[in-house]
Amino acid sequence: MERIERAISNFGMDEGMMKAALEVRKKIGPREIPKKREKGTVSLCMIVKDEEKYLTRCLQSAKTIVNEMIVVDTGSSDRTKELATIFGAQVFDFAWENDFSSARNHSLSKASGDWILVLDADEVISEKDHPFLCNLTKKTNGHPRAFSFVTRNYVNRVDLIGFTPNDGSYPEEAGAGWTPSEKVRLFSNDRRSCFENPVHEMIRPALEKNQVPIQKCPVPVHHYGKLDSEREKEKGERYYALGRKKLELHADLSSLTELAIQAGALGHFDEAILLWNQVLVLDPKMTDAYINLSYNHLKLKRYTEAAQLAQRARELDPDSKEGLLNYSSAEFFCGNIERSVASLEDFLPKCPEYPPILGLLSLAYFLEGKIEKGLPLVEKLKRIGFNYKKYVLDSAQDLIAAGQEQKAAKLIEITKKSHKRPLRNAEMGIG
Repeated sequence: MERIERAISNFGMDEGMMKAALEVRKKIGPREIPKKREKGTVSLCMIVKDEEKYLTRCLQSAKTIVNEMIVVDTGSSDRTKELATIFGAQVFDFAWENDFSSARNHSLSKASGDWILVLDADEVISEKDHPFLCNLTKKTNGHPRAFSFVTRNYVNRVDLIGFTPNDGSYPEEAGAGWTPSEKVRLFSNDRRSCFENPVHEMIRPALEKNQVPIQKCPVPVHHYGKLDSEREKEKGERYYALGRKKLELHADLSSLTELAIQAGALGHFDEAILLWNQVLVLDPKMTDAYINLSYNHLKLKRYTEAAQLAQRARELDPDSKEGLLNYSSAEFFCGNIERSVASLEDFLPKCPEYPPILGLLSLAYFLEGKIEKGLPLVEKLKRIGFNYKKYVLDSAQDLIAAGQEQKAAKLIEITKKSHKRPLRNAEMGIG
């Protein structure tokens, strides 16, 4: 069975292999926790639907650190349930009710381990972190506990809030880098603990209500779903629809913020602006609201408004690299190159490796004729796999949209002709 699972993980599965694998698993039975067991057992709890593309890698990454796997399927039409069964999961059907918490809580009700570990199908835990987690779950003091994990959401876009370039610390790294999000992933199996909210479901409120201490775990969860643009858009539309229903029932700060983020991610920029303005009515000093407002105005080519909003974000948080980037970008596309350079140079020592700032500053240097200052920045960007060709072309198009045709033409011409040793056009991906 171990060899079969490894083969499926490495090479995929045809119908013949699936049938044979199911027969072997039928003889062995699912992974179960015996009644007489050592303390510190772990139940992996998941909800899935049509996750054939991702599920194998997830289960393969988690099976050595859990004692049982609970997979609740909400209506798959592909081979998700068969794959879960092959890997030893206990699979349960659950009628979808437009409520993620309801499905999550059904999975918790089937778990018998001392601990619950929650993962999604497009997530993995690195093998290098298995020893730490195994040691963590074996330490029990008889009192409920919980641990929050940072999720590395791998992306190709480098202009997202919180973007961090990959540094090679994990073989699981993908895309250009990742954005962080934090949530409780591991907690004691306590029937009082249940998920809340039909969308953007959370276990934390129940844990806090029951005074369960929550500690930070240094182990990251690696998430790949955002690299699949088609899947992410479909998922985003589903979350957006549920978010609107949630907002109709209870228009609080959390619901407004969640829907504003979702609207912007889906390209509904005008609606996102309306929602963020409603957020500011409830929280006038929310830096992220001003950052997102300026970003949405940037996407709509409203550069003057974007600069003003970004400047407000910088006033609230002078260390915000996203606020600085939005402000500098708005000034750049308005044609105020000197202002853009001044703000970027002043901030650069705080984040010398942040790709969007390096990229924008290189373009500004080229437009100022400071080729010798721009080239080292391009070299640095190349080393981290930054798509400089696309960045230059996109920036030129935005300059044209802003009425800066001459600057756009100059930018393209400079990046084509001005590079010398060893950075020539072909190496920059231009031409």
